[in-house]
Amino acid sequence: MNYFLWIDGAQAGPYTWAQIKAMFAEKSISPETPFWQEGMAGWQPLSTIFDPASSGPTGAPKPVVDLNPRLFGGFFRRMGAMVVDSIVLGLIGSLLGLAFFDALSTLGAVGPLLGLVIATCYFGFQNSALCGGQTLGKRIVGIQVVDVEGKSISPGRSIARYLAFGLPFFMGNPMLLGSSLASLPGLLLCGLVSFWLGTIAYLFVFNLPTRQSLHDLLVHTYVVRTKTRGAVTPSKLWLGHYAVLGLLGSLMLAMVCAGYLLIQWGPFPQLLAIQRTLQADPHVGYASVSAGKNYSFGNAAPRESRSLEVTVFWNGKPDNMDDAVRSVADTLISKAHDEVSKQDLVDIQVSYGYNIGIASSSVSSSYSHSPEEWEKIVSDSSAP
Repeated sequence: MNYFLWIDGAQAGPYTWAQIKAMFAEKSISPETPFWQEGMAGWQPLSTIFDPASSGPTGAPKPVVDLNPRLFGGFFRRMGAMVVDSIVLGLIGSLLGLAFFDALSTLGAVGPLLGLVIATCYFGFQNSALCGGQTLGKRIVGIQVVDVEGKSISPGRSIARYLAFGLPFFMGNPMLLGSSLASLPGLLLCGLVSFWLGTIAYLFVFNLPTRQSLHDLLVHTYVVRTKTRGAVTPSKLWLGHYAVLGLLGSLMLAMVCAGYLLIQWGPFPQLLAIQRTLQADPHVGYASVSAGKNYSFGNAAPRESRSLEVTVFWNGKPDNMDDAVRSVADTLISKAHDEVSKQDLVDIQVSYGYNIGIASSSVSSSYSHSPEEWEKIVSDSSAP
């Protein structure tokens, strides 16, 4: 009778019983090493076929009494757990926001990192052996995180698993990326994050045998139903998935190249210059600038009007929101006058609040005026 073993994250064998006894003597395998032979529904620890009176393989192996195979957590169970856990994290973030709104509003780009730490602690500890491999969401739907032997994983391994899943969600936050998106390194980072997220989503949906996504494959974990016991029946990733992911990576790279070419032409260089000018103000955490055209139709010929929309996220709570809006207008008029004067309407919105990735809230003040009206407002506010 031949036996297959699961060693270092991969299937090995076949081995004879004599070879298994020799490997055990050399301590290259243990009683908990999963094995499989033809006719078994799932992998089991070697100890299930040891002589009960011994601590290792002696004499002839016991007959295999197959246990119920481990059932993997399906798409809807895992999605249900994710929704529950997202709601819990959102509530935690919102409660922090209610208690420390003004303090959190000063964090700026550090805010998403705080959310990443909170989420890593939530998933890292609960998905480990400390909580039986189950977050609150997983407990509700009856699934848990295990290794190939069917055991809960260590906290360190669980934290690494979550970082492989959650890091790209927080890296894509505009508060972190800022104006770097207008550079080739920033676009490459955005492309990498998009590919990372796309890989996670693709494998989650289409890796049907085990439902392992990228984070599970990297740390050799599985999400299984809690009503089944024993080791997991592993499955190698279908080669076709590599081809699909290669195409996805090529598409992301093409989009990065197209984006870089796009920002070199048309109105984009001027808009990016305005964005950088605004973000040079230490009070400004993040700014976005966009231009648009509107057409009105009446009895006369169609009329075209141009508009500039500026959104500024303030670092901390301004002493006066109207003063903050006028400060932004002053910067636009004094340092981007040529571009501003071409517009028929300039919309300025100033917001302050917090964005920690797992929750966000803000207070805004918005005004729309023509460039001439903005010049008068700024002039009047600076008059003695």
